[in-house]
Amino acid sequence: MSSILQKELGPELGSLLTPKFSHYLVRANNFGVIFGGHPYRWNKKDCVTELVGRRKQLLWRFNMILGITYVLFVYFRCVQVNLDSTRSNAQKIYMRIMAAYMSLSLIAHISVIQNLGLTDAFSNQYFNFTDTFQRMYSKEDGKTPTMMIIMGLVLQLMYYSINCLTVLMALNSFLRPTSPEQLTSLMDGEPSLEWRTISACFIFYIEYIYHASTLLVMMTFYPALAIFMSMINELSCRHNSMSSVELRTTVNKFRVYRELQIQIMLLNQIYNYSLVPGVKILGIAVVIYCTYAGIKMSGIEAYALGFLGFFMVLLLLATFSFLAEFHLRSTRVLKEWEQQTQWDENYKYIRTSLRTFRPLVANIRDSYYVDRRMVLSLATILVVNTSNFLLVNN
Repeated sequence: MSSILQKELGPELGSLLTPKFSHYLVRANNFGVIFGGHPYRWNKKDCVTELVGRRKQLLWRFNMILGITYVLFVYFRCVQVNLDSTRSNAQKIYMRIMAAYMSLSLIAHISVIQNLGLTDAFSNQYFNFTDTFQRMYSKEDGKTPTMMIIMGLVLQLMYYSINCLTVLMALNSFLRPTSPEQLTSLMDGEPSLEWRTISACFIFYIEYIYHASTLLVMMTFYPALAIFMSMINELSCRHNSMSSVELRTTVNKFRVYRELQIQIMLLNQIYNYSLVPGVKILGIAVVIYCTYAGIKMSGIEAYALGFLGFFMVLLLLATFSFLAEFHLRSTRVLKEWEQQTQWDENYKYIRTSLRTFRPLVANIRDSYYVDRRMVLSLATILVVNTSNFLLVNN
């Protein structure tokens, strides 16, 4: 892998590959190795993400079956509770929340399954590309872009939020053993302390399986967004906080832009075909239901679900805001190039090349791309539908 990543957690990682990025990428890989949460590991010698051995992959496949089986159990109990006329409205809504939450976790898990062998290749490839960009075009005294600093803090917040959510869900299982989504709810009478402890440990393990996949996806996807966005900014004449004069030449600008086109095409193929639209649809449902739970319910489930709803609001708006910036900023760079009158290369070649460039966009299932108007529509959907749901179920 890159010479920069070989220092792994050192302070001289560069303006784009910051210490936090490397730190949480390594943590996400190691998090899943412990009990086979996902099929990847961090190779310390070569500093790359790679598939685990055969035995670990067998354990991962067992965990995959176990996790999917539990989700099907939650679906069954959700239907059962909602068809039961003796159940209260709050209990029915709570089970819908659990079904949506487990579906959301399942999407990240399925994304890892679908892209087995692609996720690690994409991660290693764009880190190599970033390392090359830094070595060739970064200034010695270049400043770390503000976006990279913010994204490092976001990754840290995501890591601890997911771990906190795992603990809250396990605690909820221990305190509410008769809740329909718990296996102990099938027992007659109040479960004993031993069974409550076993139930909490089981839920903790299920959460670990799904959150290992979620961490892997997040710690690969979000750094890529921030790195690509910073590179697009550096292609503009208005921004040169970290890039040297080498990037000001026409050939180098065009070379970086074409490479970005390839990288974003791969990102669309791996993440934006099924993962992002699935998270969008289920995330909206989770926000609506969890807001209701946080306001109307009480006890540990209100805190756990309220925290989940708040986390999902931030996740949805931040993700789609980042994706929308691809189109806006790349369009701005292309317009700037078209209006430029002085070039250091053959003018005919430049005009021909410019006609072949298209704005960099985050395509969702090849149906539409994300722009700022879509982000505003998403925010409106969240506010309006949550308010309406609270008013109807007051």
